[in-house]
Amino acid sequence: MTNQIAGAKVGLTGDSFIGFSEESTYGTEVSADSTTQWLHILSENIGLKKTIQVPANIDSAFDDVNQVYVGREIVTGDIEFAVPYAGWEVLMLHICGAVSAGTPDHSAMAQNLFDLTSTGRYRNTNSPSLTIHLSRGVVETTSNEGIFTFAGCVITSATLSCDGSNEVRCRISVVGQSQSFSNASSAPTVSYPTEPIANGTEVLPYWGTGNFPVTAWSITLDRNIDQDRFFQGNTQTEEPPMGRYSVTGNFTTEWDNRTLNSNTMLNDWNSGQARLLAFSAVSTDYSGTGGQWKLSFALESTILNDFPPNLSAQGRTLVTVNFTGYDNASGTQRNFRIYQETEAAYTE
Repeated sequence: MTNQIAGAKVGLTGDSFIGFSEESTYGTEVSADSTTQWLHILSENIGLKKTIQVPANIDSAFDDVNQVYVGREIVTGDIEFAVPYAGWEVLMLHICGAVSAGTPDHSAMAQNLFDLTSTGRYRNTNSPSLTIHLSRGVVETTSNEGIFTFAGCVITSATLSCDGSNEVRCRISVVGQSQSFSNASSAPTVSYPTEPIANGTEVLPYWGTGNFPVTAWSITLDRNIDQDRFFQGNTQTEEPPMGRYSVTGNFTTEWDNRTLNSNTMLNDWNSGQARLLAFSAVSTDYSGTGGQWKLSFALESTILNDFPPNLSAQGRTLVTVNFTGYDNASGTQRNFRIYQETEAAYTE
């Protein structure tokens, strides 16, 4: 008997890769090329979900295999990665919807402002969706690479977080239209970001105009995507529209006698005062141009939902505060923006 296991090439995560290409038309797959952005990732669970259906007949104790059919199918999943100071602009754009140039602090650098568009859909006008290229490390032969391709992928939500001195992390959730698998004749050329990773030792949290002590923070951006846009005659979803964009999160600070921290925040919570909340990272390493990389996540009109300095354990009295980011009536203060300083401007 032939052993079908011996000699098999096993998928290794060290041989995997993931890249993101912008689609000009929703669901139309785009091949990996020089514009594809590749990222190191911490985890992923993206895949095609099929609904296997069968009528609920009452005249039998068992379901009939001859009546089984495939209903709707959709791509869903999460991807998490450590956040570099640059090299993930495609994802920033598809989280926010628009990018424009700003004035950098260092003349040799460039500043990109990733902003929520005001069209109501909060999606980029030139690219509605992404094609994701994913190898899970299985090399079929010496020259062929098994690659999963997910087309029509839309970012439904993103969570940015940092705990202690660890790296800043981003977890995106996606919904997509289709999945395909192929043994490519050769692997695409993969080029990862070379900029350093933003981390807790480089982050300064701001409330209003001053910084305050924080041990951990998290921001969740939810686009409230309608994932149920299926029409009869098709198993695949059409381009899913976005609902109300919400920005929420939390941070952990100390109960202390700093005016900015405990006194100001307690009063702001009592009065419902909206202020700027930002988590700004500045690299300790310098870029090739002599400037420093910068990455700031800003909620320009933030209201604290609570301020509970409860006693739960020995040691410091810590306060975990929940917050919500708001827009203002004129749209001049967005509920979320990303400020980035890097060596080159990013254009759509």
